[in-house]
Amino acid sequence: MDAILALCAPALANVPTWTQAGLQALSDQELNDARYFTIDLSGSGYDSYTLSKYSRDVIDAVIAQHPEFAYGSFQFRDMCFEFRRDDVAAEMNHRHAIKEEKAQQQKEEEAQKAEEEARREAHIQEIRAYLENLLQTGEFEEQYITLPGYEVSEIRAACQEMTTDGYQFGEYRYDSSAGYPDYELTALADGRICVENIKWAENEPNDIYAT
Repeated sequence: MDAILALCAPALANVPTWTQAGLQALSDQELNDARYFTIDLSGSGYDSYTLSKYSRDVIDAVIAQHPEFAYGSFQFRDMCFEFRRDDVAAEMNHRHAIKEEKAQQQKEEEAQKAEEEARREAHIQEIRAYLENLLQTGEFEEQYITLPGYEVSEIRAACQEMTTDGYQFGEYRYDSSAGYPDYELTALADGRICVENIKWAENEPNDIYAT
């Protein structure tokens, strides 16, 4: 065992040492390359059987001298001792934990964003359904309405969708190229909506305004 340890000594004299700041400065690839420290004894003159026979004692002796090594093993085919560096592994685990935390945070943010988008789309559909029903059943030429519980941006989006050429519901159609569309919707800054029921007004007898 002492003879094998003597053969390991030159390699052990070159074991890299890092401060915590030094480890943090290493790239992920550099850290991965430094995770294991290998002592090649393929040219030592000993066969694999002899090296393997005393490997446990050699490994324990090396780790006693180098506490930065977490554990060691003997690679029979390659005739080498391989030691895992505890300090490097700890830094790798720390980085992995940070990445996992960021990934989880991103996942939660994406889920929240999707939930908010789904809620926004549902609100827009509710506003559109209300306005469509109001136009089809209401008897008015123009009126201002307020829809509490909805964001101004949601109200504007609903009005914008409904005032896009080609939008149609029931007997109503928005087509600005035809001269006058069947209705107009104007979303105001205070959240109110100016609703013009042009189709209804055009179909009403003129004498209703006589008084």
